[in-house]
Amino acid sequence: MTPTVYTIDQAEDKDIPEIAGILQQADLLPYDLLSPQSRYWVIRDDRQQIVATAGLEFGSKAALLRSVAVLPEARSQGLARALADYAFQEAASNGYHDVYLFSVHAGGYWQRLGFEEVPVAEMVEVLPDVPQVNRFAQIHKLETEIAWRKRLA
Repeated sequence: MTPTVYTIDQAEDKDIPEIAGILQQADLLPYDLLSPQSRYWVIRDDRQQIVATAGLEFGSKAALLRSVAVLPEARSQGLARALADYAFQEAASNGYHDVYLFSVHAGGYWQRLGFEEVPVAEMVEVLPDVPQVNRFAQIHKLETEIAWRKRLA
């Protein structure tokens, strides 16, 4: 059996429905995808189907990693880690020293990637102008979230 070959591509508008479907399967909110101050990446399999996704929203002081999701049949292959590392490199190359994210259920995973839990208020103060923070404030989700920060080397 030939191993599946995966490629990381920058997401385009045509990918939004497929990204939204993956996010919904992962119980993540599919809002504000590919907003003007963000960049998304997808991993495609050798049939060109999207099997994983991640986004980065660029604030004035830091970046926010969001929408990291992998289809169940493609899990345990390091795809989320590959996308996260790709996003970290992108953030660093754009001059950012910190990447934040929200995660209630996967904190242990993010800690293994170098994140530490921080107050949600810190994240809101540092990233008041990014879509996910604004959306979570609008729908009163900030009160139930956990914020995480990774300092980039």
